[in-house]
Amino acid sequence: MLKKILFSIILIILFLASILMGENILNRRIINLHNQRSISLYYHNETLNQEQIIGVLTIPKINLKRGFYNKESKLNTLNKNIYYLKESIPLEESNSMMILAAHRGSSKVAFFNDLDKLTIDDIIYLDYHHQEYTYILKEIYDEEKDGHLNIYRDSNKDSLILITCNKYKKKYQTIYVSYRKDD
Repeated sequence: MLKKILFSIILIILFLASILMGENILNRRIINLHNQRSISLYYHNETLNQEQIIGVLTIPKINLKRGFYNKESKLNTLNKNIYYLKESIPLEESNSMMILAAHRGSSKVAFFNDLDKLTIDDIIYLDYHHQEYTYILKEIYDEEKDGHLNIYRDSNKDSLILITCNKYKKKYQTIYVSYRKDD
């Protein structure tokens, strides 16, 4: 009798786990389809009854192509999209510093999950307000998550900073510093 109850409990747990995994996969697909549609509308200068993305981050090496929203947008949040940090220095200014952050892990919004596969001199593309920029990754370092963000970069160059959680150290984040190819 005890074996039957234990077996039933295990079956129920496995069933619930498979439902949760299926839901996560389905949610990721929905989010990816929405992203693809937003990118398509962006490149065709069209919009629906929703906010339009202002740029597209593309990293061919890890097959990443994601849109991001204006700093003031309600969609500009880590819990929904790539987050465009307010501390960024706009690309329109000299010595710009575009800072983008996203989660890593197993959640449906883990857009920077594969950044750890990048190496120095990898190419990153940024289309911002329909102007394409090419960046070359030059530095990767870890920074403790303590409420303060220290960005080490050459302030005389236009830079793109990508930030995500560290894969191995929970209390750290990894910073990826790249510089515009023209510089």
